Amino acid sequence: MSEEINVIPELNRDYIKQNSIDQELIAQLRIDVNDDLFENESANSHIIFLLDASSSMDQKIGATGISKRQTIIDTVETLLPSIGDDDEVSVILFESTATIIDRKIPGTEKDRIKSAVQKLRDYNGATNFESGMNAVKKVVGQNFEESSIIFLTDGYNYTGNENNAKLIAEEISNQGASITAMGIGDDFNFDNMRIYSSYSNSETELIKDSDKAKEVFENVIDNAQGSVIKKVKLNIAFASGIRDLEVFSQTPEIKFLNSSLKQDNNGNKTIELNMGNLSKYKMYNYIIKMNVDVPDTHNMNLAELFLTYTVPSNGNESGKITSTISVNLSDNEFDEETDSDIDKSYKDVSIEKLHNDFIELGNKGEWLNAAKKLKAMIVLADEIGDNAKELEYKKKLKKLENNNHLSQDELNELAYASSTSSVFARGVKDDADDDFEF
Repeated sequence: MSEEINVIPELNRDYIKQNSIDQELIAQLRIDVNDDLFENESANSHIIFLLDASSSMDQKIGATGISKRQTIIDTVETLLPSIGDDDEVSVILFESTATIIDRKIPGTEKDRIKSAVQKLRDYNGATNFESGMNAVKKVVGQNFEESSIIFLTDGYNYTGNENNAKLIAEEISNQGASITAMGIGDDFNFDNMRIYSSYSNSETELIKDSDKAKEVFENVIDNAQGSVIKKVKLNIAFASGIRDLEVFSQTPEIKFLNSSLKQDNNGNKTIELNMGNLSKYKMYNYIIKMNVDVPDTHNMNLAELFLTYTVPSNGNESGKITSTISVNLSDNEFDEETDSDIDKSYKDVSIEKLHNDFIELGNKGEWLNAAKKLKAMIVLADEIGDNAKELEYKKKLKKLENNNHLSQDELNELAYASSTSSVFARGVKDDADDDFEF
C-alpha cells in the first residue's frame, strides 16, 4: 500500500571513509503529498479574510493611483470564481477594534462575499492585531483544520498587545489552522509578519501592486483547496554524537529553525516542527547540516524521522510514517559519492542565517558590520547562480553605503528575497520538480 505522504531523505555525501573524525554532512529532506492517491481530490476550505481597515489603507499603493483599500476589494472580487461551491468565506475587518462582517458564507453566495469585502470602505482607525486575532479565534470555532487565514496589514500594531496576538496565532496554528501573513505597501515590517506565518509553516507575502495581490490571494485559495492532509507534525531525533546542527526549512519559505532544537540530559538533540496542512501543489523541503565522527561499521543512522497527520477525507485520524536518515560507510576513501545539488541547497538556505545577523546588527545601529553580512550574502547568491538575488543585494548594499541605513521598504524587499529559495522558489511542484531528482 502506498504511503499518503512521500518522505525522501538524501545526503550530500555517501560511502564515507570509516573511522573518519568530524565529518560534515548535509541532509535534504523532501516531504510532499502522494499525487497518485489524491490527484482528483480537493479539500473543503474555510477562507478567512482578516483585513486591515485602518485609515492608512486609504493611501495609494505605489504609482498605481489606487488606494490599498480599493486594491484589496478589487482583488477579492476578481478571484470570486476561484472560491468553490463547497468552500466557506468569513470576513473580519480590524482597526482599533475588530468587526466580524460575515461568517461562513457558502461559496455559492458570491454576491454576499462581495458585499462583505466592500465593507472595507466603511472602517478606519488605528491598527490592533490582537483584536483581529481574537475575532479569528471566535470565527474558527472548532473547525481549525479547514481554516485558511489571509492576514493582511499595511502597517504596524499600534493598539492592543501584539504578544497576545502572536500567542493566539500560534494556538490556532497548532490546532490545524493556517495563516498566510502579508503586507501591502511599504510601511510594515515583513520580518515581523513572518512570525505569524511561521506558526503554520505558511508563506509571508509582499504586495506592491494589484497583480501581486491577485497572485498571492489566488495561491492561498489554491493551497487551501489542495490541503488534503492536515495537522502534520514532524519530529526528528538525532543520533548520539551528532553536533554542530543547523536546521532550515527551504520551502515553502526559508527559515532558520535552530530555536526549536531541544537537548536532553545526555546531550541528544530533537526537533519538533509543525508543518501545518500539506497542499498537494507544494513540496516541503528541509536542509540539515551536521557534524559527526564516523565509526568502523558499514552504515550509520544519523536521525530518526516521525511524522503524524490526519486525512479527513478518508477518516484517517492517526496517520504515522517513520523513516531514517542514514549514511553508508566504506573502507576505501575513493568510494565516496557526492551530490553538489544538496551543497547548493545548503548555501541557498545559509543566506537566511546571514540575513538574520544583518537585521540584528541593523537594529543595533551597527550598519558597518551589517554591510559585511550583506557582502557575504552577495557571495553566496553568486555561488548558487541566482543573478537576480545577487543584483538585489548589491542594490541594497549601495543604498546602505550611501545612506548609512536602509528604509523599511528596502528591508522588506531584502527579507522577501532572502526567504525565497533560489533553487525551488516557493516550492510549487510543477516548478520545483524540474530541479529535484528522486
